[in-house]
Amino acid sequence: MFARGKIFCLSVMAAALLPVYICWNLFFLAHGRTAPSLLLALTGLPSPTTGMTRSLQHLLRGDAAAALQWHLLTLPVLLFFCASLRFLAWCAMRRCRIMLPDWMLQVWLVLLAAGWIIKLDRQSRVLVRFGILNFGPT
Repeated sequence: MFARGKIFCLSVMAAALLPVYICWNLFFLAHGRTAPSLLLALTGLPSPTTGMTRSLQHLLRGDAAAALQWHLLTLPVLLFFCASLRFLAWCAMRRCRIMLPDWMLQVWLVLLAAGWIIKLDRQSRVLVRFGILNFGPT
């Protein structure tokens, strides 16, 4: 019973925040720009996927080097996203419960955790380089 209540609360929060996220992106798209990360704008922390849109834009233009500078995991995340959608479509066609299996959820967790580690590492290097963050004498 507790798990159902928790899932319901998360679903309500997601439904409430989705219009904010959509409006955020539409605002920037209406001005011909790619929207910056909402989490980064609100908290100063990058989300695990910050930079993937710009990375994908560079990949589509054939500039792999620039794509990797924006985000190293764009291609693996994109491929696994397509695989996840394919699995969910297969579930829908079979009229079974539309839910990712545990192993896919674990892969998503690993991909997002790796993305966050990469982003936080890069952010801390930039902060140290500009003297904003100091770990003491080296």
